[in-house]
Amino acid sequence: MILLSARNASLWSTLPESSYMKSGLLCPLINICSYGSLYFADAPIEQSLKSGFVKGFCIGPHCGPQYWNCNAGETRFYERKPPNRGPWNDLESYCSGLINTGFSRVPNDDDSQVDILLYRGSVKEHLRLLEDPAADVPILEKLVQGEAPDIEPSRSVSMEDPEEEAARKRYEKNVSTCQQTYEVVLRGFVPKIHNARAMDETLLRPFRYCDTSWRDSAAALRQELIDISQRWTELGLPGSCPYQPTPEELREHEKQYEDFQTVQQLKLFLKRALDAESDGWIPADQWAAKVVENRKLFGEFLESVKESGGSEECARALWPFGEFGSPQ
Repeated sequence: MILLSARNASLWSTLPESSYMKSGLLCPLINICSYGSLYFADAPIEQSLKSGFVKGFCIGPHCGPQYWNCNAGETRFYERKPPNRGPWNDLESYCSGLINTGFSRVPNDDDSQVDILLYRGSVKEHLRLLEDPAADVPILEKLVQGEAPDIEPSRSVSMEDPEEEAARKRYEKNVSTCQQTYEVVLRGFVPKIHNARAMDETLLRPFRYCDTSWRDSAAALRQELIDISQRWTELGLPGSCPYQPTPEELREHEKQYEDFQTVQQLKLFLKRALDAESDGWIPADQWAAKVVENRKLFGEFLESVKESGGSEECARALWPFGEFGSPQ
């Protein structure tokens, strides 16, 4: 778990395929009583924020940057909901932490670009959407059956393929064997974890994305709530979904979600073209060259928008890397 979470960690590449399976099978054997981050037992944090673990260690507040007011350009607003960084003693409180984080990202005043980019959504709309996953008690009850907040589909970690064909086939066979063994052992010895991993991800996505709704747009979170609403009975949830958009709202959402997807495709293209991180960061020694390239790409994009009947104001608002076509 720690290896997977460590940023820029390369230790996975030193492990054979069988070790991935063994490390994963050991995780359910650890009695996790709280959710948060791992600390030494004598860590300099408040005692009330420490939850017992194994000797010499404890579980404390989550260290992830999404829970802290420490990201450049992402001010937090805690007037509506206080900071909620854990540790959390159950799945319901864990999900509440995600939702509260979403509230903390929503500013007190509307963004000036909301009138230009409708899919972004107003402050009022974001607050309304965030209230919906908070009210989805049936979904929380469904998730609690798995008793694990980190529910992900089965996967294997594949590094570089061997150059030789024979070695590649042996490698693929080993991975396949590990995957099958892993699933059989989970099903037989830790069925709760197996059931959680097999759970329909439609149930999970509102909670995965609610903490970033202001950054990603209202259209992104709204789409997840619509998916839940349309499949409510199929997913085995009782009663009716509290989020019931009207046909007119669905038509408007369809247009806004298409705009959102277009922006994501543009961002992915720029990330690859500029060899930049998803948030626009680039190495300092490449700054000058990337500024020139970014402005060149923005100029081409601006011409394309104008030719299709769009405005320069809209083009500048759509550009993800820097204000008015220059890196942040």
